Amino acid sequence: MAQRFTLEEWRKVRHKTQEDMAKALDITSRTYQKWEQSPTFIRLGDLVEILKILDIEFTQVKMNLGDKKGDQEEEIGFETEND
Repeated sequence: MAQRFTLEEWRKVRHKTQEDMAKALDITSRTYQKWEQSPTFIRLGDLVEILKILDIEFTQVKMNLGDKKGDQEEEIGFETEND
């Protein structure tokens, strides 16, 4: 099974800051920060660009969806038959 991390974890693995990501995506650092905190707000096209920048596949990303306190946190990820 391939390793799966959140976008924040992958960004840190790739030694990038939120500012690096924002600049590469031509958005504000605050917008990128919000995306990491609440991935449901990321448009598909923007997610594709993030995956390219981090050099990862969608199946390697886990997204924690829930409130900031972690209540009702739900992990979403996709696995292929090969995982």
